[in-house]
Amino acid sequence: MIYRTPLSRLLAGWQKVANMYKVPVHVFQTGDTYLAVSNDAQGVGHLVQTLAPRRASGASATIPM
Repeated sequence: MIYRTPLSRLLAGWQKVANMYKVPVHVFQTGDTYLAVSNDAQGVGHLVQTLAPRRASGASATIPM
């Protein structure tokens, strides 16, 4: 199944992954398809953007256990 989602929404989701796992996410494009990988050597196609993990601030930085 193919979902049509704007790139901005995909980048926002991948940013959350980068933040959660504290790894950079490299976003590649091949045709109409976008692929996100944590190792840029695994990427195929044109590099669109690299998302670095961001530090959370304030109360949202704590994870309830």
